[in-house]
Amino acid sequence: MSHPKSALFNAENVPVAVYVRLLNSVLGSDWVSWEPETLRTSISTKFSLPTSLKSDVSHQPIDRAMASIFAAKTLLGNPDVFATRIEGFENIILAFNNHVPNFEVLEVASPAEISYGIQMARMIHPNLPKFSEDVVAYIQACFVQHGVFAYPKAIIEYEPDSQKDLREKIRARVEDIPNATLNLEELVDVQAAKLYDVENYVFERLSMAKEEMAKAK
Repeated sequence: MSHPKSALFNAENVPVAVYVRLLNSVLGSDWVSWEPETLRTSISTKFSLPTSLKSDVSHQPIDRAMASIFAAKTLLGNPDVFATRIEGFENIILAFNNHVPNFEVLEVASPAEISYGIQMARMIHPNLPKFSEDVVAYIQACFVQHGVFAYPKAIIEYEPDSQKDLREKIRARVEDIPNATLNLEELVDVQAAKLYDVENYVFERLSMAKEEMAKAK
């Protein structure tokens, strides 16, 4: 007979915090220090799941669930990997956004994924180490590549020090959305729309996380 929470591993977009809470309750908090194969086998046994990720690009929910669990294992067991190494930061961010990272290439996370991923990381590890200059530079490069100038307040500490007044105007303008009529020929309005999309993504994902965590008790 399968575990009553087994369905979580085959559901779409389950927040990693739900899996952390579930594994803590079923396996005990020591799972973070277990060898990967031991953890994978234990999860498979407890929840009647296959033991390996799929190798093709058509990842199933269980593949994304296992990716996020192993990202959480890394974060909780060795948070410096997340805070100081670009590859570690990126892979954990992507896994927390329900992607299966490609460890052979450097991908570019979106501003929304970065903001949500950092907030999710803080949720499961409240005392994260300070980010290295390399990781902050990666965050800033991702925002530049996606054309997002002002940062969400939740991660404003990683925003460049330049043009602070303009960035604050953009954040203030976001408060007017969705009731305002934006002029998409104006820089502030264009950037406010982009920042709004970032914050809305994070809001929806965090709201879903709270609901799923309540169900997983």
